[in-house]
Amino acid sequence: MDGPDKHSAPGELTRVATGPPPSKAPAGDKAPTEKRAGIGQRLPVKPVFWLCALVLSASISNVIYLAIIGPKPGGQYRIAVALLCFSLSTVGGLLFATKESDIRGTVGLFTLHIAGPAVTWLAALLIFSWIFPETLMPSVQPESLASLGKLVMDADAANGWQTFSEWERRLGQLDNLFHKDYQYHVQNFLFATLDTGPRKTKLNYPTVESLFVYPPPRGRNDHRKVKAIKIQRIKSNDSEGPIDLFATAKTTTSSGTCASLLFVKEAGGAVTRAQSDVSPFWYPMKARQKDALIIASYEDEEMDGDWFQVNITKYIQNGTAVADLAVASSRPILTDTVECWLIKGSLFIQGGEIPLSFKRAPQSNLVLDIARIREDLLPWLESLDKWLQSPRGGGSDTNGAKLLERMLADLKGTGANSNRFLPDSDYISRFAYRLDKADHVASMAYLWAK
Repeated sequence: MDGPDKHSAPGELTRVATGPPPSKAPAGDKAPTEKRAGIGQRLPVKPVFWLCALVLSASISNVIYLAIIGPKPGGQYRIAVALLCFSLSTVGGLLFATKESDIRGTVGLFTLHIAGPAVTWLAALLIFSWIFPETLMPSVQPESLASLGKLVMDADAANGWQTFSEWERRLGQLDNLFHKDYQYHVQNFLFATLDTGPRKTKLNYPTVESLFVYPPPRGRNDHRKVKAIKIQRIKSNDSEGPIDLFATAKTTTSSGTCASLLFVKEAGGAVTRAQSDVSPFWYPMKARQKDALIIASYEDEEMDGDWFQVNITKYIQNGTAVADLAVASSRPILTDTVECWLIKGSLFIQGGEIPLSFKRAPQSNLVLDIARIREDLLPWLESLDKWLQSPRGGGSDTNGAKLLERMLADLKGTGANSNRFLPDSDYISRFAYRLDKADHVASMAYLWAK
């Protein structure tokens, strides 16, 4: 018990404290004021203030500068919006003391905790981006036709497209194939890319399978030029009503010769031949089933290799095409020389540049097998056999029947394999490119093994 207070008068009662003594803080702890003082002593106030002021001034200056010059959509626009929100949230935090703002959340093992002006910064950024999305911001307007052309060419280059001269320089071993008959090839490229049949009614989402076959010689006395047969199937399940079907056969060189036949399937699966005295031509196809086959025979000069192109754009009205470019050859082909390009016309060119652009198809699309394409074409060959035997078909169309018989004889093999379609023993080189969403002209080139 405590004694009397030394200030009490004699005889006066004094209140005695009976409660526990006041607790003392542990020796290692400091008062809250001491904590704040310790932090303030570790970080000098003035340098930190000037550093923050410099960052804030730089942010505001950048926002003002970008507002004056007009930020471009993309990186500059995002930077301007981020700096603007940062500046506004920082000033707002100083004026309205937003240090107590607090957002926190936990997802699984991760916890996000945002406090102070950062809360208003992120909130402003989200709200601004929601009200003014980047897609609604005005795009940069080219100042001239030349600047527009440069913009388009830069976009093409970023997507892998090359100008005609760049493509020529990168041909490598294939250079001789295209420069031997230069003018003829350029004319074919321009016709294929620039004349797409704008007034024609074409197919929706077509499938175009193109198989080029190099059959073995028929005997020792077979001294023909390079012989090739094209089998091209064009079909669509998404087209209704009459359409215009493009048919053509172009030799690799201007001195070569070719002959082609176009067959279409009618109701019930019957096959008729579409006759024309000119090539190329557009055939008015009225059959409800959109399924046609072009079979052509080529003889060309001997070269180091060969190449062909498929005018895919002349078959597309809406959507894109599924295209297969395949080769079956009795002569060995150097697989590492096989190249496939997409080709399109170019609206903007530099100087005397030819208005064409080329893009190499991914090498991963190359497969060393044509089994699927062969199976797709087999029903058509059976239909052609029936057409030859029909009185209204081969019985009355003697010229077409003779040409078709010669081509089918090559396609069905030699010797013991004469009843098979493209027997493996006769065709030692087989490969194909698959283009799933094709909307440009496609070309394939390759070299013979020595």
